[in-house]
Amino acid sequence: MEKITELLKYVKNSDDDYLKIVSPSFMSKKLSTYMLIREDLLFVKKNAELLIFIKGEQEKNEHFEETLWYSLISLYGRCFTDSSHSKKPKLEANDLFNSFNDEFETHKKLIDIRHTFIAHRGDNDNELPIVYLKVPKKEVVKQNNTPFEIISTRYTTESVDFLKDIITLTDFLVTRVEEKIQKQSDKLYKGIMNLDPAILRQITLK
Repeated sequence: MEKITELLKYVKNSDDDYLKIVSPSFMSKKLSTYMLIREDLLFVKKNAELLIFIKGEQEKNEHFEETLWYSLISLYGRCFTDSSHSKKPKLEANDLFNSFNDEFETHKKLIDIRHTFIAHRGDNDNELPIVYLKVPKKEVVKQNNTPFEIISTRYTTESVDFLKDIITLTDFLVTRVEEKIQKQSDKLYKGIMNLDPAILRQITLK
């Protein structure tokens, strides 16, 4: 509740030239979801741009690179998934893509990485492990001096070309999402303007 209060205070104190009418959440559920999806897609694009920049640097920070990559995959996947209880809209691939275009191929690869590596530990090429036993050459071999260790092809990032494909994909999707935002905005505007004047006064920040 405290977070909501802070957000309302921010809205009230911004843009003094405007009155602020706060939409009831049940009326703006679809609009707010599509607007948040747009924010996620823009975040994904920014991460891809940062990863391209990092790949051009001489000094590498693998942890930072992995963090950008994992959050990119997670947020992209979230745009196409939802909680079974929330009933909020999500993006549907068959509504957005032609199965023959390049954007769809990029999308399929990202979703596959999300499903088999980020969200779940499935059998995949993104994290191939090799477990090996280290046997000392100059000591008597015992269980306590022969440790098992692991090395893996832990997935970090793709090539610069694929990162550029991700940027193209997000630009394509943002355009489609903005069409949905406009449609929901038109519906919500009519709904709010048809509210009883007394209710309008209650939801207008003063």
